[in-house]
Amino acid sequence: MDAASPDGSAPDAARTDADTPDGSAGGAGAACGSRGLSPCADGFYCDFSRNDCGATDRPGQCATRPDACAEIYQPACGCDGMVYSNACEAAAAGQDVNDGGGCTAPERTFSCGSAFCSLMPTTLQYCQREVSDVGSMPDTYTCLSAPRTCSRLPLCRCLSGVPCGDMCMVSAEGGQIVTCPGG
Repeated sequence: MDAASPDGSAPDAARTDADTPDGSAGGAGAACGSRGLSPCADGFYCDFSRNDCGATDRPGQCATRPDACAEIYQPACGCDGMVYSNACEAAAAGQDVNDGGGCTAPERTFSCGSAFCSLMPTTLQYCQREVSDVGSMPDTYTCLSAPRTCSRLPLCRCLSGVPCGDMCMVSAEGGQIVTCPGG
């Protein structure tokens, strides 16, 4: 039988990474965001490795909320349906990012996973989605500069020269999304 610490608490060996400094559950590394699991403790948020906000009922892990974030504007969609100035700001507010979307795109942008690409003629971008063929790895989404021909050719046709350009679709917001299969 283990001896108690001098203050009467359980010895440190009985603690896990899922415990917070005060010994309560929901700390760093604790499972969260799935049926039957407790929410993360104060100061933590549920980080889903696939950025799906638990849509598949696959649990996430409690992660420490950042104390400070860089002042970079790269809007990101949070699990709560709110747009944050960047993914770090979402985490600081207690939200993971949502690659499934669900947020209203800021003006002159369109959804690209949890991020947003520009629809502005001077900085026109397209979204490249790379589908993961590894079960534990999420798909990746990247905003890329569109070729100059996109300013005068119909949508998607102008992307025929980019990788996977033949797998282009136009989003409801008017953006071009190119999907590259895993493989």
